[in-house]
Amino acid sequence: MAERLPRYRPLGVRIPGVPSVNYMQAGRAQAQVFETLARSIDRMSDFAYKRKAAEAEMAGAEYGVANAPTPEQIKVAAQDPEQQVTIPGDKQTVFGLAARKAAIETAQSQLTTATRNEITALRLEAERTGMSVDDFSQKAQSVIDGYGSVLAGVSPAAGVNYRAGMAASVNSSILAYAETALAAQEKEDKANAEIGIGAIITGPVDSEDDISTLRDIFRAGSTFQTETQEYVPI
Repeated sequence: MAERLPRYRPLGVRIPGVPSVNYMQAGRAQAQVFETLARSIDRMSDFAYKRKAAEAEMAGAEYGVANAPTPEQIKVAAQDPEQQVTIPGDKQTVFGLAARKAAIETAQSQLTTATRNEITALRLEAERTGMSVDDFSQKAQSVIDGYGSVLAGVSPAAGVNYRAGMAASVNSSILAYAETALAAQEKEDKANAEIGIGAIITGPVDSEDDISTLRDIFRAGSTFQTETQEYVPI
């Protein structure tokens, strides 16, 4: 006969159920993690780009200053239209834009200084040679027009700025030279007048009766012209 197995009584222990999963909420959390990570990567990329751009801009500016056209090159181009002035850089890259900007600014600054020196030399020549004010004004203006046209060929804005900056300087030089020329003319006129008066008073005797100067007239006193039968007082 088969042996009966004892029956076990329940002990009251319950097996926990499997928790439910909210896939939508989990997806949002995962998306937030990815978004935060993407922003961090973007910030790192932006920082790296700005740093590289700053380095390229600095290098471009240094290159532009070192390779800017000289005043001598611009003068040659102003005298010979076939000569071309080359500006380093380009308009597409950070390096090229910085190089071009620095080169144009350097060329304009150096040309302004060179022009002032040339106008000063022209003024000294005008004073030495007695150049007319009109001639001095025309020559000074032609210097600015020549250099300004060359500079405007590579940068219209730089050409305008150059002309505007030189206008006041040239006008001041013309006014100063006009005053100098006027003073020199007045001095010359005064000297000529003194020479003329001196000639009248002490000039050579070359007239009738040995009377040719004021001194002779006062020495001779009143005279009688026999030809006209007239009395000539002093």
